[in-house]
Amino acid sequence: MNFYLKLHISQKENLLSIYHFENLKIAIDDDFVWIKNLTDEQINSKQIKILTQKTVYYEKEGKLYLQNSLLPQRNIPSLLWTEIERAIQIELPKVIENKFDIQSVNAIQPKIVSSENEKEAVAMLISVKQLEGYIKGAAAVRLQNLKWVILENQFDKTQNKVFIIGKPILPILSNLSKKDIKIFWQNDNLFIPIGFDFEFSGLRESISEKLKNTIYSNWYEDIVVKSEENDFNQTWNNENRFYSIWNEESEFFLIPKDDFMPLSRSSFKLSFM
Repeated sequence: MNFYLKLHISQKENLLSIYHFENLKIAIDDDFVWIKNLTDEQINSKQIKILTQKTVYYEKEGKLYLQNSLLPQRNIPSLLWTEIERAIQIELPKVIENKFDIQSVNAIQPKIVSSENEKEAVAMLISVKQLEGYIKGAAAVRLQNLKWVILENQFDKTQNKVFIIGKPILPILSNLSKKDIKIFWQNDNLFIPIGFDFEFSGLRESISEKLKNTIYSNWYEDIVVKSEENDFNQTWNNENRFYSIWNEESEFFLIPKDDFMPLSRSSFKLSFM
């Protein structure tokens, strides 16, 4: 059975909860948003139930019937229908220390909110001084699965930081406060603070894809040699070469994957000689 949904346009931002239903199409009719192609499973999903001020119809013989009604309510509206991914565009927040110049021309910003879902810790953000205190006596085997990169002026501009990825994370949490360290879980190319998630988790894949497809900055042009043998778009648009690191304020910064190096006592010493 094919279902239709009618929402007041003030509910636009709440449509992020169904952004990942790729089969849906959307149209605007004055002050209302129409959605069609909803399946029985989708219309009864949690994502649809949380939407307020909605009217649900089902389609039969070219007419629309109110849900649970046997009498036709109206004709199917004649509107210009657009795929949901084109109709609802995601606006990424400003990058912290935006040297990568992500361009954004869209309408809705994703939000990071508190979450009770348990996630595995796979990355940490600490100061150089804190890492130095641990690494002096660390066994090489304890560091062998970890990679790191030095950061400047990211979440905390008062001191340099290091971002470390890999499992298990370093066992130095008991000596530090929440202000001293940030722990992250990973979803694809996104690193999100433990205890937090996107308000609409179905957006993670779309955000990661958008980051991949919108990073065309002067910074790229400075390091990529354009030639007939090296097509710029083909070289950089097929793969996400960045990790995005998010904080609780829904901000993020980017780290090129190639900047990471294996963590060891020797790599640490060489970095600060």
